[in-house]
Amino acid sequence: DHSDHSGTATDPNLENSQGSPRGEFWDDLQRFSEEISERYTFEYRPEYRVKIRKAFERFTLGANYELNLKRLEFTIKPGRRGRDKHRTWWQQILVTPEQKDIRFYTNRMDIGPLCLQVVLGHDFQVNRTGMRWRVSMPWDSTFKKQQWKTKHGPLETGLYWDLTQTAPRLEGAVGTETDPFDVDIGKVHFSVPRVQAALRF
Repeated sequence: DHSDHSGTATDPNLENSQGSPRGEFWDDLQRFSEEISERYTFEYRPEYRVKIRKAFERFTLGANYELNLKRLEFTIKPGRRGRDKHRTWWQQILVTPEQKDIRFYTNRMDIGPLCLQVVLGHDFQVNRTGMRWRVSMPWDSTFKKQQWKTKHGPLETGLYWDLTQTAPRLEGAVGTETDPFDVDIGKVHFSVPRVQAALRF
């Protein structure tokens, strides 16, 4: 008798590879790589800004143009004398012609363990004056903002970058119902929010 074996022979080792230690290793490795890609990230979507500054003795005039938003702003800030915090209480005056808006910013004022900043504004479109205030903590969090600058005469080019990070952590337990060993790989997010060029006179 010739039996008809129409089925395809299968290797039991291949069938059980998913549940084998080798298969579990590759599954764990894939999950780990996905977690790394989710928690260690890089973002490059900066706003491009052009600045012009003219410094005087008591104040500095400025113009900012954001290429992404096509928005123009004018600023007035304390000059060389006004940079001393003991001599001035205001931070800047900001004028946005497109929005017909003007804002007056105070410096941060220490009130016990807190910092207070006040913003006075006037909207010429609706002829309305308002005030906003902000209370914050004086200490920094894990969020860091840094900048890299280079100068060529009056031209100054700069790149701003932000870094948010949480350090990896190991935890363990003995004689409890929790996992005996746990690993937190931490988190890092690096971004470049702004690239700018400035002319200072």
